[in-house]
Amino acid sequence: MERGQLFAACLLCWSCSVCVVTAIQRADMFPYGTLSGDLILAEGDDETSRVLSLPRPLYFYNSLFSQLYVATNGIISAQDLPMEKQYVDDSFPTDFPVVAPFLADIDTSRGRGQIYYRVTETPSVLNRVAQEVQRGFPDAKFTPTHAVVATWENVAAYEDQIQTTGPSNKVNTFQAVIGYDETDSYVLFLYPQDGLNFFGTRPKESYNVEIELPARVGFSRGEVTYFILSRTEGPYYSVTSDEQSVKNLYQVGNTGIPGVWLFHTGNRDSFDNIVPAAINSLLATLTPGGHGLTLQQCSQNAFCSDYATGFCCHCRPGFYGNGRHCLPDGAPQRVSGKVRGTVIVGSTPVTLNNIDLHAYIVVGDGRAYTAISEVPEPVGWALMPVAPIGELFGWLFALELPNSQVGFKFTGAEFTRHAEVTFYPGNQRLSITQTGRGLDDHNHLTVDTVVSGSVPFLPPGAEVTIDPFKEIYQYYPSVATSTSVREFSVVSAERGSESFSFQLKQNVTYRECRHSNHAAAPETLQLTMERVFVMYVKEERILRYAVTNKISPVGGESELVNPCYSGNHDCDTTAQCIPLEGQAFQCQCATGYRGDGHNCYDIDECAEGLTSCGAHSQCVNLPGSHRCQCQSGYEFGYDERTCNTRVGCGLVVTCTCYIDECSSSPCHVNARCINGMGSFQCQCQPGFYGDGFHCTQQEGHQCEHHRDSLQSGLQPGGRPSLGAFIPQCDSDGHYRPLQCHGSTGYCWCVDNRGQERPGTRTPPGTAPSDCDRPAEPTRPKTHCEHHRDRVQTTSPEGYPIVGDYVPQCDDNGQYTPLQCHGSTGYCWCVDSRGQERPGTRTPPGTARRDCDRPERPKTHCEHHRDRVQTTSPEGYPIAGAYVPQCDDNGFICYVYQCHSSTGYCWCVDNRGQERPGTRTPPGATPKDSEPTRPKTHCEHHRDRVQTLSPEGYPIAGAYVPQCDDNGQYLPQQCHDSTGYCWCVDSRGQERPGTRTPPGVPGTQSNNVVKPACLPSVAPPTVRPLPRPDVTPPPYTEVTLLYAQGQKIGALPLNGTRLDAARSKTLLTLHGSIVVGIAYDCKENKVYWTDLSARTINRASVAPGAEPEILINTNLVSPEGLAVDVKRRLMFWVDSNPDMIETSNLDGSGRRTLFDTDLVNPRAIIVVSSTGTLYWTDWNREAPKIESSSVDGQNRRLVVSDGIGLPNALTYDSSSGQICWADAGTKHLECVYPDGSGRRVIHSSLNYPFSMVYYRNHFYYTDWRRDGVIAVSKTSSQFTDEYLPDQRSHLYGITIATTSCLSGAIHMLYTQHNTNLGFNVQYF
Repeated sequence: MERGQLFAACLLCWSCSVCVVTAIQRADMFPYGTLSGDLILAEGDDETSRVLSLPRPLYFYNSLFSQLYVATNGIISAQDLPMEKQYVDDSFPTDFPVVAPFLADIDTSRGRGQIYYRVTETPSVLNRVAQEVQRGFPDAKFTPTHAVVATWENVAAYEDQIQTTGPSNKVNTFQAVIGYDETDSYVLFLYPQDGLNFFGTRPKESYNVEIELPARVGFSRGEVTYFILSRTEGPYYSVTSDEQSVKNLYQVGNTGIPGVWLFHTGNRDSFDNIVPAAINSLLATLTPGGHGLTLQQCSQNAFCSDYATGFCCHCRPGFYGNGRHCLPDGAPQRVSGKVRGTVIVGSTPVTLNNIDLHAYIVVGDGRAYTAISEVPEPVGWALMPVAPIGELFGWLFALELPNSQVGFKFTGAEFTRHAEVTFYPGNQRLSITQTGRGLDDHNHLTVDTVVSGSVPFLPPGAEVTIDPFKEIYQYYPSVATSTSVREFSVVSAERGSESFSFQLKQNVTYRECRHSNHAAAPETLQLTMERVFVMYVKEERILRYAVTNKISPVGGESELVNPCYSGNHDCDTTAQCIPLEGQAFQCQCATGYRGDGHNCYDIDECAEGLTSCGAHSQCVNLPGSHRCQCQSGYEFGYDERTCNTRVGCGLVVTCTCYIDECSSSPCHVNARCINGMGSFQCQCQPGFYGDGFHCTQQEGHQCEHHRDSLQSGLQPGGRPSLGAFIPQCDSDGHYRPLQCHGSTGYCWCVDNRGQERPGTRTPPGTAPSDCDRPAEPTRPKTHCEHHRDRVQTTSPEGYPIVGDYVPQCDDNGQYTPLQCHGSTGYCWCVDSRGQERPGTRTPPGTARRDCDRPERPKTHCEHHRDRVQTTSPEGYPIAGAYVPQCDDNGFICYVYQCHSSTGYCWCVDNRGQERPGTRTPPGATPKDSEPTRPKTHCEHHRDRVQTLSPEGYPIAGAYVPQCDDNGQYLPQQCHDSTGYCWCVDSRGQERPGTRTPPGVPGTQSNNVVKPACLPSVAPPTVRPLPRPDVTPPPYTEVTLLYAQGQKIGALPLNGTRLDAARSKTLLTLHGSIVVGIAYDCKENKVYWTDLSARTINRASVAPGAEPEILINTNLVSPEGLAVDVKRRLMFWVDSNPDMIETSNLDGSGRRTLFDTDLVNPRAIIVVSSTGTLYWTDWNREAPKIESSSVDGQNRRLVVSDGIGLPNALTYDSSSGQICWADAGTKHLECVYPDGSGRRVIHSSLNYPFSMVYYRNHFYYTDWRRDGVIAVSKTSSQFTDEYLPDQRSHLYGITIATTSCLSGAIHMLYTQHNTNLGFNVQYF
């Protein structure tokens, strides 16, 4: 059915139905790739194609262009592109003509995707473009003569390799098609299902600040000329405005098909702006996540889970897959399908016309056998090296090693695999496309294979040998990729032995459910192919591949020697091998089979009544499973179990009208009818049995019916399958009160319906329960029993999962005081809630603790130790972390502490603090413990600079003072990073005139070199020389100070206008990333946070002043910073551990104010006059602005509705309002502290980061413009703009004036400084 017909069909039944139109799949995109004649854009971060000359020019807007360029960053342009930094982070309009299906900072380096492009006159492409235009613009007279097709396949976002730990697993696929004739042009944007996995990119200079700019989608004419020499911005059209609208690209469309967008983009005569298509003024939409009723059907062996954004299917225990398709654990798998295409052997083309492919996989040891029938002789020999045809099945069903997943768990039975094989030395190229079509009626995977291209000629009778190899698979949302080079040898009578190789590049795309909160998929896995066997049987014309496959983490298979992992076990092919300790293992029949694991037999679920089939359906038994089949006149509903009356509304359209089927009394007179949406069920009433359509009264023979249903038809002679439980009935056909499982030995009591009575199950070898005792009221399960049952499997035997810790409960269901891990041998005491009592854990083989002793509180040492250790039951510490050593009483070991990973040792005091001068390197004898002398001024200075890490390494680039053995300053001090040296006095103060640059010996004064530093201090004879750090601006009454990466800039104000002519750099900080900034007007100092060094710093605003590190420990991502001049405090946010902290202005007295209910704190301000803190939290799920007193009390919510990414925050002292700038909503808003009086000052900001208020104006740093923007509060208009010469992102901003501005109670603090002449605002 054509999609246009499908959409019309939906409209016909709209009044009584729900219409679901599937989003386009990758197969629905226009053909692309080298086999379609595409050129490939070079890999890189900012690449532009060679000029693509058009056979006939096209109209874009109303201008004629004869050439195009395709760029890495998701755009097509009619002009050669500038450097990406001039446009990639900017919004529309651009300075040059742009067609932008996804404008963002894309990077295809290191094989992360391909970009294809071509201009074509292929009739099939032109006809499809014409059809799409006709549907979207019915009145158009358009017959395209040419089309330009550009495809971005599996491309990734740019990532800073220094800042990231590894490549992201998110890649995008999208396509743009430009069709045109002599007068008009139209553009199609195509976004396939699961094609968009990232929706924006971070600016290159965003450093550690988590800011993402949404992709821009649309069109821009670029600058146009007027009045001959003048230029102005041309028209533009945006499809997206924010992140959500980017996410909508594949969920909606303007053509009636989600993911397909059509626009009229040019005309020869008159064209004002872009015109979008609109079919019947409707947008085709998908339910959240792109799934409709017919798009997300769970397997009958799966369950459906709801999440915040949608729902996902998950296979039930005993099955595996992606939830949409589930197969029984451990059972061998079969694959069937067809192979077609044309293969050129040497120079001879050979056509394969839907020949059969069959594969059989033994999942217990990873063997995959593939056979292709009726293969003509010349291509049969030539395809022997192409084992990748069969390797797909090895990846799908490999032997799974720990911490890995087979391919079928990602893909299910519906996927597309594209592989390209290039042979060397002949450069022949073969394309392989394999499409998973689902599971057939026998639960077999159906895969169709298309081959196209050329392969080397191999002599008849040749033998091909392929060595074992390993292949790394990279996993991204909805796609897995790999690239490898294989070698193979060919032996023939004519040529002897020859060696060849081929390169394989492949990707497997599939539908992934993104709503689940289950653990993320691994980024890489390794497929090991241990044995590869290929042959062509000329007489039978059969091509065979046999490969043994294991999947594991990269490098993770070498240490595993258990037979289950090596495949050297004797379990049945329909059984799972479960590894135990050492070489031991257990064989367990696969789901749907019974037996001892060495011999397993299929269970007939239909005969045993173990099916999930609903009314109007039949059960059909399958090996290891079963399927439900609707009766004539019925078809499956959305759950694949319920059979509904068939309605005719199209193939992929579901029209559901609510009808009460029970009104016609379809059920038996002794049954009740249960009506549902589109279906009904009949259930026999109590005392009757049957299918609901025929109910027979029970006459005391229920047990016999149960027993006979299990015994009949399972084996010849009516014998039950080995290991099956058969109920025992008395002479009257009733259940015996005591039932026992003949295979396992477990026994339990049952009621008259055969239901087990809780608490009566006994294990083998123990006395069975007295079933004649009356049933006691069942008490609710305790916390311990719930805990235990969660860990154990749901099997009747109640075996726990191998290797898991299972809590032990007493007869009353309470935790036993002593708990032990059955696998590891560790034991420990617990409290009544099952929580481990500290200090009670004992390793295997040691005496266990007396758990009856009272529990003492944890000591400081134990708290420290437990914070470092993981929360695993074994209590293993994190690898490489320093774990303090505590004695039996929980106190710190006084003698010395050692770092087990680095080997360093040191002495500590009773608080665990390192004693100066006691640290020894690895291998050295630890120093004796001696009485501790107080630290000197030099040692305190040195320790403040150094981190608190056990290794004591200083922060890179920081100046660390040098102390002698007695803790006094060495007379000569040197800066290791800069190379400068100088003399100091006994207090560590620099002696004037003694500073020397790197490489100059001695000291220098008045250009005369003097001897090296002497301990004595001579009186100064000259003023101190300026040090090349702080350079104050000229005197000004009001100055803005802003952070820009590695510098702090000063921007004077002239009234309220930005005085760009007098701007200058205040402080250069090489290697830093300055983010938050604040000012102390009482001491004329600037404070800032440094993301690179993870420090908080300050410097006096005086010529030559050097930075001073205040805090350098336990900071991860310090961002917003505020100074309370009145109380001499500073406050900051750390957005990685999500904390707000405070300290005195010298860094002392540090404490945490808040460390809960924060997700991404960003900006913080303090209003000194009221003693109030305000901060923003741009948690994407629930952004908010909060406040508290400066001592952390009275925390409350100020704003939470209608905000997105509240980056900037300031205080309007004239009105007493809190104001913020939002990078999500693009609004600048103000509100009173009690949440009232909210109003919008400006509604279309670009991308604000930080903001201050002064004299009826807001000044904010903007990441789109990389400058400072001024907004008038009165007119709500932009009034001024300052763009620094160095174009990079600006971060924090603060304001300095000649006097501290008064707050609400008009307190005024004033200090004048002759070096600068201004002070800073505080509130």
